[in-house]
Amino acid sequence: MKRFFWIPLFLFSLMLTSCVAGPAISPSPPAPEAAHTEEHTEEMAESLPDLRPAELAAGEKLRVVATTNLVADVVGRVGGDAIDLISLLPPGADPHAYQATPNDLRAISDAHLLFINGLGLEESLESLLDEAQAKTVPVNVGVETLTFGNEEHEEEHEEEHKEEAEEAHHHAGSNPHTWWSIAAVTQWTHNIEETLSAIDPANAEQYTANAAAYRAELAALGVELDELIGQIPATGRKLATDHDTLAYFARDFDFQVVGLIVPSFSSLAEPSAQHLAALQDQIRAENVQAIFVGSTVNPRQAEQLAKDLGIRVVPIFTDSLSEPAGPAPDYLSFMRYNAAAIADALANP
Repeated sequence: MKRFFWIPLFLFSLMLTSCVAGPAISPSPPAPEAAHTEEHTEEMAESLPDLRPAELAAGEKLRVVATTNLVADVVGRVGGDAIDLISLLPPGADPHAYQATPNDLRAISDAHLLFINGLGLEESLESLLDEAQAKTVPVNVGVETLTFGNEEHEEEHEEEHKEEAEEAHHHAGSNPHTWWSIAAVTQWTHNIEETLSAIDPANAEQYTANAAAYRAELAALGVELDELIGQIPATGRKLATDHDTLAYFARDFDFQVVGLIVPSFSSLAEPSAQHLAALQDQIRAENVQAIFVGSTVNPRQAEQLAKDLGIRVVPIFTDSLSEPAGPAPDYLSFMRYNAAAIADALANP
């Protein structure tokens, strides 16, 4: 269910009327601009938007805003010190429910470029993003996405989830948690590299070198995680979590997602009592060893369910990086920490 936050929109309108014109970008043909707002819907564009060089003064850096800290981390690795980068969401913020601050509104107003996750993830910011004057680029262009409900366990137990049908309809479409796939984030780097190079061609060589170096790190991470996950017996690769965050991880590393406390890819949905009772039976029947709960959600329901079942609740980072001093301050450490937590819980129940 989409939420509209009128106060941030009112502040944003006041800022637009009181500040000077935003950063200059060479004019684009009208046809691509007409599709601008469609980039914020759950249907991902098939290609990047039309990109023209920004008009930068001597010594001026490209001003870039990213919605989530995960997107910002990858943008920062490609952009390096050639860009001025701001992440809207602080560590621990839920991207499904985040409310923009006045500082966020100023950053968006001043930006040359806005990178978003898309696929409906930033649902609480949707109206604000639609009003942004900066060129808006979804990082998931070209990513092979999963549709909510296409996991095997959902097909097998469709009858059990009829009470959630209406809520699931509001959050239908592609699952936005693509960062759980290293292959998807590798595609992000291509999109970010192409975008930055087109808008700031003077630094294109640096963006290309940064992206290539980071892709090598991502490839090495994939090999590392394959070895780590290999410690878990195939019969033990069963996941239960708070909402549908781990679908891409499950696909890439051959796990089965047995159950979701919230039967949606959005943390804003609410489970019914019937769903929770059926989930408890399913977890018990499948002999699931742990429930994995993200740092951005309230663990209360997971803790009660785990207590009733006599299993563990394992905290992981799902929709956000940790604080800089924490165990997952960047994407690479995010994936290492989470994969290690999952492997430890399931390989050593």
